[in-house]
Amino acid sequence: MSKGLISKFQLFRDDFRFWLGKIIFDIRKKDFNRNHVENFLFIRSDSKYGDSVISSFAMKAIKENIPNSVIKVISSKNTYDFYQKMEFVDKVYSLKKRPSYFEIFKLTKELGKVDIAINAQDIVKMKDLFLLRMISAESNAGILPDVKMYNLRLKNDGHYVERFNSLLSSFNITKYDSSYIIPLSPHCRERMEPQFKNRKVVFFNPFGSNKSKSMNEETICRIIPIFAHNGYSVFLSSSPLTSDLVKRICQKFNDNVFCDEQCASIDDVATHIDMSNIIVSVDTATVHIATGLKKKTLAIYHPDMVSYTRWHPNNPHSKTFFSQELDNVNAFDEQELQDLWSTMIS
Repeated sequence: MSKGLISKFQLFRDDFRFWLGKIIFDIRKKDFNRNHVENFLFIRSDSKYGDSVISSFAMKAIKENIPNSVIKVISSKNTYDFYQKMEFVDKVYSLKKRPSYFEIFKLTKELGKVDIAINAQDIVKMKDLFLLRMISAESNAGILPDVKMYNLRLKNDGHYVERFNSLLSSFNITKYDSSYIIPLSPHCRERMEPQFKNRKVVFFNPFGSNKSKSMNEETICRIIPIFAHNGYSVFLSSSPLTSDLVKRICQKFNDNVFCDEQCASIDDVATHIDMSNIIVSVDTATVHIATGLKKKTLAIYHPDMVSYTRWHPNNPHSKTFFSQELDNVNAFDEQELQDLWSTMIS
């Protein structure tokens, strides 16, 4: 079976399950009333670190502006530590990316009182509807107009951050710090400080969430000299999946190109960004981290304006460079990149 047919089948299957889930689980709620809402539950079990970064300020704003508020989060495994480090989050619950119905049911019995559940995700599946039904909060917030359990509609145009601005507005919260909250790793800083010390460092992340959003080895090696210029060193970011490739690339250059062979977590990556002077990345998660840390950033995106509107850097210290092909971040004009980079370091 071809990939196209498989994709169409999966889409049909997901649409059917969502339709069935609405029939079985979806019930209409009473009109939203913000009075006496104290127990907030953010559903962030989608494993998307960048989305979690963007939404972090809203939790802090609620905690600071609503007396006696309690902030709970349902998190995936890979963002669990992120929320655990947030002093304004009272309790974090872990849920697998693909949990069973029994696991969802068991979790809802641990949550305690929930006045409002917030699920700002673009895609809601049958099990998400089951989760909302089992939570049985008086209010649910989300973006999809055809989910009856959502009695608070979040704004769904413009940047992703607007969903959380509209949430705060619904509670008459108008004065707050909209900066993203970024946990850092003191152990990583201590370990890497000797390599970053006395350098002007360009943090370079050429790896996105899939192959079309990632640069290949040839492209990475071709553009590293653009950044390792004018007194700058290049820190090449890696993950456990790309560490071997990154080490091999670093060996092709002198000491001005280096990496962290012990990088083990996204908190380590955030610390690398914090220690650097300029950020270059093809990945929105690291771009959002750089925004939270108020770093000068060059974001390299596909020329998809719908996606760009939703996920652009939202950072006054950033510039954006677009590839020439929608599904190939390796296709770009090298001279255009060189010219834009020159404006950033001038």
